[in-house]
Amino acid sequence: MNTQASPAPLFVTPADLARMLAISPSKVGVLIREGKIQTIQVGKRRRVPSEEVHRILAQGV
Repeated sequence: MNTQASPAPLFVTPADLARMLAISPSKVGVLIREGKIQTIQVGKRRRVPSEEVHRILAQGV
């Protein structure tokens, strides 16, 4: 039996972040455009690094 937890993701989608923060995905988009949430681009899509998620959860946006 494997009792190890799966590793935390390195990145989350803006939609996942919206669910974590209980805000709308469009609000996350606004915060990204305002530079209040840092993202990286992977292909044509945006991802939020896990370090940024931890910062937001600890300090707020």
